Amino acid sequence: MSPLGKPAKRQRPTDVKVVDSPSRPKRLKTDQELQIVHRKNATEPSSNMLEVAVKASSDWSFDLMFRGHIHDLDPIFSTDEKYLFLSRGDAIQVYSMSTHRPVKTLTTRDASHVTGLKLASSDSQHIYVSTSSGKLIRWNWETSQEVTTRSDFLKVVTYEIVSVKAQEEEEEGRMTYFAVKETKGRCNIITNAAWQNSADITILQNTNYINQLRVLQGGQVVVACGRQHIIIGTLRPSSGNKGQNNEYEWREFRLPVKQITCLDVQETRPATAGKDSNVATSINIAVGDASGAILVYNDALNLIGGDGAGLPLLQRLHWHREPVASLRWSRDGGKESVIVFWQLDSGRRNFLPHLPSPIRSITISSGGALYAVQLADKSITVISATELHSVATIDGLQLPSLVDTNDKAATRNLEGKYPAVIHPLQPERLLVAIPDGDSQSLSYLQTFNIQTGSHISRQALTRTNVTTLNKGPEGTPILPPSVELMELGMNGEWLATVDTWTPSQRDVEAVSSALHSSNVQRSEIFLKFWRWSEAREIWELAARVESPHVAASGEPAKVLSLKARPDRSEFVTFGGDGTLRVWQPVLRHGGSSRAQNRSDFVEHTWKSQHSVKLTGRNTANDANYKLPSRVMSFSEDGSIVAVCVKNVVHLIDSRQWTVNCSRNAFTSERIRTIGWLGRSLVILSELSLTIWDVVDNVLRTPVQPDMAGKGSSHKYIALAVDSTKNTFAVVTRMAGLVNPQGHNSVYGIAVYSPSTMATLFETVLEKPPLQLLADPSTGGYIVIDHAANIWRLGGGNSRSQALALPADENEQRTAAAGLGDIFGRLGQKVLEGRSFAAQQASSTLTLQSLGGIFDRAPPFALPPATALFKDVISSLVSSS
Repeated sequence: MSPLGKPAKRQRPTDVKVVDSPSRPKRLKTDQELQIVHRKNATEPSSNMLEVAVKASSDWSFDLMFRGHIHDLDPIFSTDEKYLFLSRGDAIQVYSMSTHRPVKTLTTRDASHVTGLKLASSDSQHIYVSTSSGKLIRWNWETSQEVTTRSDFLKVVTYEIVSVKAQEEEEEGRMTYFAVKETKGRCNIITNAAWQNSADITILQNTNYINQLRVLQGGQVVVACGRQHIIIGTLRPSSGNKGQNNEYEWREFRLPVKQITCLDVQETRPATAGKDSNVATSINIAVGDASGAILVYNDALNLIGGDGAGLPLLQRLHWHREPVASLRWSRDGGKESVIVFWQLDSGRRNFLPHLPSPIRSITISSGGALYAVQLADKSITVISATELHSVATIDGLQLPSLVDTNDKAATRNLEGKYPAVIHPLQPERLLVAIPDGDSQSLSYLQTFNIQTGSHISRQALTRTNVTTLNKGPEGTPILPPSVELMELGMNGEWLATVDTWTPSQRDVEAVSSALHSSNVQRSEIFLKFWRWSEAREIWELAARVESPHVAASGEPAKVLSLKARPDRSEFVTFGGDGTLRVWQPVLRHGGSSRAQNRSDFVEHTWKSQHSVKLTGRNTANDANYKLPSRVMSFSEDGSIVAVCVKNVVHLIDSRQWTVNCSRNAFTSERIRTIGWLGRSLVILSELSLTIWDVVDNVLRTPVQPDMAGKGSSHKYIALAVDSTKNTFAVVTRMAGLVNPQGHNSVYGIAVYSPSTMATLFETVLEKPPLQLLADPSTGGYIVIDHAANIWRLGGGNSRSQALALPADENEQRTAAAGLGDIFGRLGQKVLEGRSFAAQQASSTLTLQSLGGIFDRAPPFALPPATALFKDVISSLVSSS
């Protein structure tokens, strides 16, 4: 392409002459209008509350494909051990232990987060859910109905649900909650058996912090603890009516621990108790300490002495250097991927080692046959108690914790910049960088199937020796390197990553006052190239380049952008030194033993073969100047690469690697991201969106989304282009609005047509977006939000298309079975019809299209019947 010698002409949508024709897509406001209402009244605060009602056209839809990761709440088993209940943000998922699949999802009405989940053994049909909006919901999980709701549960730290008999003559007890509630700097223990918002009864007023609560024997014994104190309350035998604060006798003890991290209580009825229900249970208490010790108190009620006496310690078990993360009687886990079965009588220990990630919590079924182990990678492993092996694994997207527990604001600003890619040949596979447990460093690669919502694989990208001691001499944690950029080659054979390690500020401040410069000098930046191994089914490291970009001072420069060339195996990086480097594979001479042992293995290394110095740049390593990370894009045929430096766009010929054109003044703001769509370059800054036709040298500005004009201000944050249907999508952040979840900023997404410069579809996102990706297989878009939810934005017949074509002949035959396989009748005639395909071409085509509708996911994960029916009709009409 020749350089452009004259200023570009700017055209507004009103300046473009378009002949109205039946073939031209029209914007139907009645179908695509976004309704945003500002409500102000006397009962609500004077803030802009957002109500959204999106009326999508028949050509576009925005559907939730997979609900987010498993939250850090202990899962619970049903009383018959057939189902497992777990939290996925604003919903409760019911997981079947027989099919190993979710069978039901219970979603809160106000989209608030689930903060607690309880099940009473005497009330197996109901689960009791607390939410971040201050509600306690009694939910019939079998019928999916909310039976009763209390609205005064806002400052509750923890709670328990038990069956309590108010009078001895009662045959069945009433479901009563005991809760720890913060009130005016106190942690009070309250109880209530009424579910009609009646006043709570306070049974204990305490000034010490309480975060653990156990209620035993129908409310006769209450055990609470927090920090270094444990409180035991027993119901007086003479009490005939439970619920008054003078009926409990309380004892408080200070334990010899650093800090209590977990608690479990075991109840056993003494032999002398008989059938007298007013005799309290004998209890055994186990307490986990932050130092790694476990304190055991057997028969704690009989060990309690007079006033002022301490609680006699029976055993002190110490086997781990980390705080005890979870504790259940006869089983324990520290911050380690090992479960310990500890026989207290003999002192014998059995280990179940090498779980995929450190253990968070352990839940035991009511019958004791199953253990649910929640891991730090936001997965749950169900283990058989008799055989000690995993019977089920529940996984999700293992993204880092980006939102706090109150769901008020994101703790990390990763809008549209998260390292995630879709496999070019297997578009159902999403490759995403994930952390190791609680760490914020993205050191692992997770491959996730977005079609079935299942985890495929997980491997280390930065530190492969995961057993290395990760603490410094002073006990401070040493964080692993974090993956910042990731790209897949055009054939899916090569993967390139950029990871960075920076020392902690505490360590740098001890040796240098110039914190920023010292951080840069001591940073370790690696560009790594990985090759997919079909035999081992993992990514094997082929080459590692230390400091791929170096500043003039000799210090490593940050890699600002990484892109894969679409027409060949080649990667391009743009660094903070203002240099564009081209990386190409070359054969490695003198192959390693790994290559010699495998006849089909050709070993490569990667080298920088070309470099382009861009003039007029700013110093990217300056503390007061921060370049955006996504400043580079290849054209569809790979002949031109566009690079942005601040608000200047450079067009580089990828054949000669020379700058053909440099143009600025697109916008006064710094360009955020760019993307090629045909011969046009879509340029996105924070406040403007421009399309540059590089052939005719014409600038065009699309119509502003309706939702962007509702707030006090808006900013563009993410862009994705789809060459399959010639569209592009933009994510916008709107300030000055408050959505029902309490966020001060509202995010919306809009799809544009570059031919008409009008919006084809727009809607509001429930959560802040993490990444926006184009899906070339369906001509739609994939949105990943901060809650790890996966959304699909599709148009036309993309919803009725399978995410990927079958890879082999067996899968093709399965897809051809169509409706016959769904109803249990295998389409044998369709398979036999291959011999006379010419006579049956029309019917085979119809069945294959139907197979694409019903075989896209298992029957339990298919869309609603109305959506399936619509796709079937569309398929039949198109085939006829």
